[in-house]
Amino acid sequence: MERTEINHLCDIMARLIPFPVYVMELDTGHILYASESHSGEFIGGYPASDAVDKGWRFLHEIISPEMRSFIDDAINVIMDFYTKDLDTDKKHFTIPFNCDILTKNKALKVTVNHKFIPFIIDSDGKTTHIMGVFFPGNIAQKNTLVARNENEGKRWIYENGKWENAAYMELSDMEKIIMTYSIQGMSIKMIAWNIGKSEDTVKKYRKAIFTKLGVHNIAEAITIILTHKML
Repeated sequence: MERTEINHLCDIMARLIPFPVYVMELDTGHILYASESHSGEFIGGYPASDAVDKGWRFLHEIISPEMRSFIDDAINVIMDFYTKDLDTDKKHFTIPFNCDILTKNKALKVTVNHKFIPFIIDSDGKTTHIMGVFFPGNIAQKNTLVARNENEGKRWIYENGKWENAAYMELSDMEKIIMTYSIQGMSIKMIAWNIGKSEDTVKKYRKAIFTKLGVHNIAEAITIILTHKML
């Protein structure tokens, strides 16, 4: 795919996804495309041209210093995941993780959920380009890499220097009840009243659900549960 074609396709996708988007070539670390607002901003006050000019170095520089070693390790792990062990189909696996970025003026530290998505795959099944998307994040589950195949409900977790095939996603009866109420739009307080438990208990169940699904918030959990018809 030519660079102009990549830019055209990404421009269309960026209009559909209201969050910062970029495309990176895995072999070189070059960023071929970065979305921009009407003011030319990509993310955190940085212009899209900074990302394109610096490539992977840009992502390293905007991350808060205490997380840079994790990010450097993470990109190597992610590159290996998408380009090696091609007996396993990787095209439907996305890898999200939370991290902190510094705004251009260094005045703010913002937590984002950074998701990698296979973008271009060659005839051998090797991912040559990935799309990165910055979503709003939270402080939970930092420094954790989880690869999810949302089409098949599969999940791999990176632990102790290797990817471990995690158990198939299955909710307990109480977890299903809590998620059913969550999908109906009930607050934690309302759920607690309906099931006769404390709010802290509901929060513990939700945290367990997030961990089981490899997600970071209730919106992501609802999306996966509805996609896989888990209730």
